[in-house]
Amino acid sequence: MSKLEEKSLEVQSELRESEAFTAFEASFKAMLEDDEARGLYEGFRDFQISLNEKQSQGLEVTEAEIEESRQQFETLKENEIVNGFMANEHALNQLIQEVSTIIMKPLEEAYEASMK
Repeated sequence: MSKLEEKSLEVQSELRESEAFTAFEASFKAMLEDDEARGLYEGFRDFQISLNEKQSQGLEVTEAEIEESRQQFETLKENEIVNGFMANEHALNQLIQEVSTIIMKPLEEAYEASMK
């Protein structure tokens, strides 16, 4: 195993032990165990997937579908369990993005140097 792979596994381990991940994991479990919260989340996710598939096929998303998506999202935010899960998911995604930005720095610098 290369040193880079070893370090990557260390980062993975640190991520699993981070407060952001443990909060995400706990809130995800809580959401899955609550029938109402899980139903709301899965319904919204499935609807979003169908809209994405429609767009990828070159079909237009209607105003009614956009409004339905907004309404579903507002309903999600009203559910304390789902809202907590989404907040923790967002925090975890931010942490992962920060790590990704650090990792991608050499590539970014190489491109910047080639543009000068």
